[in-house]
Amino acid sequence: MTPYLNDQSTTEFKDFVQTGAVTWETKSLTSESAEGGLVMPTTIGDQVKSKVDALSPLRQLASSTTISSDSLDIVVERNSPNVGWVTETGARNETDPSQLEKRRIGVHELYAKLRLSQRLIDDAQIPIEEWLMGRIASQMAAIENKGFIQGDGINQPKGLLKYVGTHTAEWGKLQTFSTLVNGGFIDDASALEVLFKTLDSVKSEYLNNACWIMSRSAQSKLRQIKDPSTGHVLWHTGSGLAGEAANTLLGYPVVISDDMPALDPANSSISVAFGNFEQGYQIVDRQELSILRDPYSAKPYVEFYATRRVGGDVVDFDAIKLIHFGE
Repeated sequence: MTPYLNDQSTTEFKDFVQTGAVTWETKSLTSESAEGGLVMPTTIGDQVKSKVDALSPLRQLASSTTISSDSLDIVVERNSPNVGWVTETGARNETDPSQLEKRRIGVHELYAKLRLSQRLIDDAQIPIEEWLMGRIASQMAAIENKGFIQGDGINQPKGLLKYVGTHTAEWGKLQTFSTLVNGGFIDDASALEVLFKTLDSVKSEYLNNACWIMSRSAQSKLRQIKDPSTGHVLWHTGSGLAGEAANTLLGYPVVISDDMPALDPANSSISVAFGNFEQGYQIVDRQELSILRDPYSAKPYVEFYATRRVGGDVVDFDAIKLIHFGE
């Protein structure tokens, strides 16, 4: 992580890590959090958040907003308004009322706890504050991404896989297409059919920024699938340069996430998702990132307990589709 070498708050945070001294003075940066820790200086918090964003696959795709309260209320429209052509004096038929639904996305506490020896902290050869920020970011990114995909919504975000539906589209569920075989496809022809059904089920308005998210084992399986009529593989490996996606499937970028379930011949799994995650999934961050330095509980170690508050939920069920590897 590249430090802000000339930023005063970075120097002050280094002093805090090494000695526990709190020297930053701006009132908004020295308030105590509800958990008893100190709110990190804005520069430090931004560095951690930036690295979390880079490490969490779904954060790079979904919408994200920062709030100062405990929840975000979003009003979503379940149906489109009736519109049509009419003459100047022609009758206007009564239109159906819009179906509006308010979805509340709460934030939940996410923590990272690290233990360092005082000798390591005192070692001037090691930029320990940079290492600490990096470890906090990587731990938080791993946990929150799992929540965005698998979370049950209880003290954590509600993930994509908690909305598994059927092959018929319905509000409140993610339309799901089945391969009818655990851990794979019946054959290449059936694989092509399932993939095209999934792609074709996404409305055109969502396709501009659509992509695939899948597990590594699903990637391995899909890289072997060929179009029976041409013998060409469906998977394309790009250079990743000049804006070209590193991998594409049927022309859409592929993102690998280890939090998507692995394929298992003995069990069914939801291992692939497709759609526009920016429109379909909303991430909510509470603005502060706090840290508690504890040199007493685990002597001769110093413990650092960092917390932030994060939430997430599906907000548009038309934007994302799932593939079920099973009957």
